[in-house]
Amino acid sequence: MSPSRRKLSLTPRTALWLLLDVAGMLGFAAGLMRLVQGTSLFGSWPADALQAGAMIAGGAILMLFAAAQLLRATLEQGADERSSGR
Repeated sequence: MSPSRRKLSLTPRTALWLLLDVAGMLGFAAGLMRLVQGTSLFGSWPADALQAGAMIAGGAILMLFAAAQLLRATLEQGADERSSGR
């Protein structure tokens, strides 16, 4: 089977990393929206530029970490398939 036709399965671990990636995106977007437009995505939070900056930084870190873990899990799953002869 060619590498482009490999079928990957969604595991609970992968689903967790996907949810954390989405949470990071939401935090990043909420912080950026507060800084750029002055409006808050989640009611009155973030309330000021400091909180918005913290949300941007935290969201970016969470997105990068979750994306790296997703890539790692995908590569491990591919390696497992190759070693089992599928």
